[in-house]
Amino acid sequence: MSFTVRAYLNPATKEKFLKALVQYSIDTHETMEYVILKQAALVCRDAINYTPPFEAGGGSGMTKQAELVGNRAIARDINSIFTAANDKSKATVGILLNRLSYAAKTRDKATFLNIKNHSSLKGVSLNNKIAQGIVMDPDDNRAFGKASNYFAHSASTQNEYGAGYVTAMDEIHSKVINKSRRGKTQVSRMRGNYLGKFLVENKGQIKDFIQRKQLHVGRLKSAWWNVMTSLPMPKKKGVDKTFGRKNVAGYVKRFNGNNYHSFSSIEKQVNLMIGNMIGNNDDVASRVGLEEILYAQAMQRMAADVRQMLDRDTKKFNNK
Repeated sequence: MSFTVRAYLNPATKEKFLKALVQYSIDTHETMEYVILKQAALVCRDAINYTPPFEAGGGSGMTKQAELVGNRAIARDINSIFTAANDKSKATVGILLNRLSYAAKTRDKATFLNIKNHSSLKGVSLNNKIAQGIVMDPDDNRAFGKASNYFAHSASTQNEYGAGYVTAMDEIHSKVINKSRRGKTQVSRMRGNYLGKFLVENKGQIKDFIQRKQLHVGRLKSAWWNVMTSLPMPKKKGVDKTFGRKNVAGYVKRFNGNNYHSFSSIEKQVNLMIGNMIGNNDDVASRVGLEEILYAQAMQRMAADVRQMLDRDTKKFNNK
């Protein structure tokens, strides 16, 4: 018999797991095919459960609440990277003033007028009254002339995307988001990026971007679901057993592919290989020690099953 689970189990752990499967088959009087298909399905379920996101406080990873945690994390990260010209937050006002002064200093009249006339600066009270007067001046040419003189020696800066609004949100997001060794999402500020944020034209762009990224929540988990549902179901007395398939949230099931398995069963040999081709993206599996978790969970489950069976048999014997 050979049995391989591609769940990042090291060889020593796999040997113990194989021995436990054989002993479990002996103790429960179940066939090796039945035992292997049952435990493979439950290993897949455990992998779904222990792949981020999880419920707040480290709870289940298969619930709607876990999806909400993932969605909130994405929204938080994106809002820490981008802000919109029609937002009236202090950070946005600071960025807009920096862009306004830089455009004036570099004689970029088109950008200057776009910020002056089409941003939240028109609707806020600025501490700098000269800047306030420039923004509120109804004469664009006069305002630009005053701004060019006033901001001529300002310390205003721009990032590599220029003084205008950024549109390459995917490119920026992929550059500044990374994972720490503990799996925490970290946002890296790009050099020369004023106040650590990038400016887009309106809040709707940020909202749409967040919603698009949130559609990927659950993708790493999904391949384990696809493995589980592609495996033959273990049969007992001719009836299919749906181990592991109950109460899995829809967000885990909405992606196709990224799974594989190979299964064969003859009289004295059962071979099974299962895998998730994206399950260790960004080291998400190895970083949380998924191999140890899956091993421990499977061993605990089989031991509990055997204890329960023995307790049941003991009660039946005593009640005779």
